[in-house]
Amino acid sequence: MEDQILDSDINYDDKKVAKVELLRRFNFAVLYFLTFGLYSIWWQYKTWKFFKQRENLNIIPEVRAIFFIFFFFFLLKKIKNYARGNGVNKSYSSEGLFGLYLFSFFFSNST
Repeated sequence: MEDQILDSDINYDDKKVAKVELLRRFNFAVLYFLTFGLYSIWWQYKTWKFFKQRENLNIIPEVRAIFFIFFFFFLLKKIKNYARGNGVNKSYSSEGLFGLYLFSFFFSNST
């Protein structure tokens, strides 16, 4: 229950932002491993698209998802700041999570 956040707690205001479906960590991990890591690219695209709409950013979510190695750290920081702004008190290390992600990505794809 601790890793589940309800969408109803997110303030969408009057901006034209698509409603976001949040995944539990376990579901994300299953989808990640079943798709051999490709789900993370889709997830990053959807997340960047959400922030583009919400904050009216001048970015291309598709490019940021494909070239995730350059943008994933910034996405983690953006998610953490967004969560704090919406009353989520839990925190994580963006650097540590980025390092763990890179480690799992490179070592899961090496043979």
